[in-house]
Amino acid sequence: MNILILGANSAIAIATARRYAQQGHDFFLVARDGDRLAKVAADLEVRGAGKVVYEVLDFLELDQHPEVMVKVTEQLAPID
Repeated sequence: MNILILGANSAIAIATARRYAQQGHDFFLVARDGDRLAKVAADLEVRGAGKVVYEVLDFLELDQHPEVMVKVTEQLAPID
């Protein structure tokens, strides 16, 4: 399954992603804090995730949303 998580640094997002990672699913993670996001991605890989791609995005920067969505569809399509 291909999973997109917006706000991937939240506690709920991390807990949910860890469950799916154990099943070998692929992820595209998006969040503001790049350092923490890199750690979350590495954690998911260790837990068994297939592909983990991430992008740093300040969600208030509305002009960047289309660019990120293009990257999502290029890296992880179709999204389940």
